[in-house]
Amino acid sequence: MMRLASMAISVIFLTAAAWWISKQKMPTIPSGTHAYLSIGGALLLYALATLCRGERWHRLLAHTSIHPKRIDSYAITMVGYAGNNILPARAGEALRVFLISGRTLASKREALGTIIAERVLDAAVLAIAFAFGAYGTLVSGSPLALVGIVVVGIGAVAFFPSRFTPKPSHPRLKWLVDSVRRLLAPTRRLVSREGILLFAMTVVIWTIEATTYFLVAHAVGLGISFDGAVFIMVVANFVALIPAGPGYVGTFDAAVLFAAHKLGRTHSAAISFLLLLRFVLFIPITVTGLLLLVGRYGGIAGYRAARLQAAKA
Repeated sequence: MMRLASMAISVIFLTAAAWWISKQKMPTIPSGTHAYLSIGGALLLYALATLCRGERWHRLLAHTSIHPKRIDSYAITMVGYAGNNILPARAGEALRVFLISGRTLASKREALGTIIAERVLDAAVLAIAFAFGAYGTLVSGSPLALVGIVVVGIGAVAFFPSRFTPKPSHPRLKWLVDSVRRLLAPTRRLVSREGILLFAMTVVIWTIEATTYFLVAHAVGLGISFDGAVFIMVVANFVALIPAGPGYVGTFDAAVLFAAHKLGRTHSAAISFLLLLRFVLFIPITVTGLLLLVGRYGGIAGYRAARLQAAKA
């Protein structure tokens, strides 16, 4: 059902985006030295952001008493992003859980908990970027409202599930409570000195990615500021949380076009920006991740096993 729903959502968003594109002028391919340098810089920066994500996951795993080799943390991160691009409903996360649990003694619930903690860090940084960098008026222009939200969020993470420890007698309920506790334990541990470091690392990651968006926009002559690039990035990544088909097809495209339109950019430049952005963000990491999956993690047999695990997740 989840797979069917994801595909249906993708079809709806993709149809809307295709209808809008059909009403616009044909996009132009960027050319010239400045465009090529911008594209090259965007590719290098996104590669750097991917390596930073691998290091962040490695530290999250270590903070949860899971100790893989650093090369595995980096490589499996890329495999996971490749899986998200070729499998529906962000199934690449299930690939990461399957592969890292096979390389360590960690349970799948503990490994999945670190990925949940990753998403919490990402959501926190994107929310702050959206409130302050894009539409600060949403909090009435006052930072106190955002500070209040942050304090409530930290409190919720700090006190659950360590302070909330139900002890059901039924075996299945015991298993459920234990599963929830293990899944949320890495997130609760973010309220620590290491958690502050991971949050700072997440800020650096998204700053690098926003710069990637900015360079791609510069290559196609979209004419947006860095704040505009942050706005497009935040909108695209929030909408990408909606379960969709492989590569967030439809949802990502509609979000980027919508955000560029809201910034008042020309339609043809927005389409060129979307196409080039998809190339930079999706093609190199997908190819690299698939090569790592086939070459380092079991070849075709490992790929099939990982896909089966992802389908069951």
